[in-house]
Amino acid sequence: MRRIVWFSVACAGAMALVMVIFSATVGFSSLGLSGHGVVAITMGITFSTALAIALMALIFYSSRHDQDGVVHRVAAQPKRRLEP
Repeated sequence: MRRIVWFSVACAGAMALVMVIFSATVGFSSLGLSGHGVVAITMGITFSTALAIALMALIFYSSRHDQDGVVHRVAAQPKRRLEP
């Protein structure tokens, strides 16, 4: 679980750094957006990135704890037919 937290923090920090560098060098004013547009873009990027990080962390967690293997073993078992 600790790795997931560190992975999430590192990814979020990297995205924040990219957004700060973009804002400092180019800025959003060149896009011709109002303040509301800039806030909307920032929130959209932030929430989309957070969702992607969370889903990727869950995939890593599932893979490391063999959750996928359990599902595949259960699905591979032959179905038993109940006869009345």
